[in-house]
Amino acid sequence: MNGVGIYWRIWLCAWGAVLIGCADAHAAAAYEPAPFSHYQPILDRMPFGTPPAVSGPVNPDLLEQQRSEELLQATQEQIAKQIAFTALNVTPRGRTAVGFIDRSVNPPENYYLEVGASAQGWTVLDADYAANWAQFEKDGVTITMHLHKGLIDGPPSEGTNNASAPPQAPPAAPLVVSEPPAVPPPMAAKRPSVPGLVRLPKSARTAPQTVPTQTATATADAAADSTSAPAKSYLERLRERKAQEAADQKAAEKAARENLQELARKVAQDELAKREKEQAEALEQLRVQQELLQAQQELEAQAQQAEQPPGDAHAQEAAPDPDAEPVPEEK
Repeated sequence: MNGVGIYWRIWLCAWGAVLIGCADAHAAAAYEPAPFSHYQPILDRMPFGTPPAVSGPVNPDLLEQQRSEELLQATQEQIAKQIAFTALNVTPRGRTAVGFIDRSVNPPENYYLEVGASAQGWTVLDADYAANWAQFEKDGVTITMHLHKGLIDGPPSEGTNNASAPPQAPPAAPLVVSEPPAVPPPMAAKRPSVPGLVRLPKSARTAPQTVPTQTATATADAAADSTSAPAKSYLERLRERKAQEAADQKAAEKAARENLQELARKVAQDELAKREKEQAEALEQLRVQQELLQAQQELEAQAQQAEQPPGDAHAQEAAPDPDAEPVPEEK
């Protein structure tokens, strides 16, 4: 009985599976998608907002260029975060030197490179001492940084002349040559990647450095000797500033000393005039007192004469004067 029940169950399951498969095949064959107009009311309601305005057909090349520019800008910003632009100077040889800190390593590395020098993947391409900017290259990406503003789009429009380059001579008159020279003039050799005052790791210190050839060295020395330095070095400018400050200090001290002398002279003159005035006033008071005393004596003498009787006056006149000399008698 159990075996027959199991058989019937298996038979029913098989037929049910066959019927279900046929129904699915019939439904798949009979299904047809609704036309696009069926969804037009939904699109008219704009459930996702107003679509962006498209002025014209999208250019794939333009999109690719925009993506490249965005990627380059992101790379430049990332490299700019790895560097700290700290110093910009002109060496005694007239070359522009750039100081910066590489913060992408631990501990950070300090570099002091001239324009054209390289160290540990960093290269100083160009710099301008007057405009306070420098160009760096790392892994094929070039960035321009300002000493005070940080990352900028490019060199400023004004002052783009390189401070490290010598001033250009005025253009000479054109020279007509009938034949090309047999030996072409020697080209200036590319400046080797020699780091400046840089604290390099031990592995980089032991690595051999490239030495410029004799021809390139002679050419560079001749060019440096033939052209004058474009700008003064930091030491020269420091000496000039110190000398100017000393001269200004001496001039200020001289002016202060002259002012003090003038003030002392004026004070002495005022004091002398005051003393002379006091002396004149004292003399005038003394003269007035003498005049008053003399007038008082005269008044007293007149009063005494008025008080004496006339007989006394004749007696006084007859009485010999004790102070007078005796008159000799006549024989």
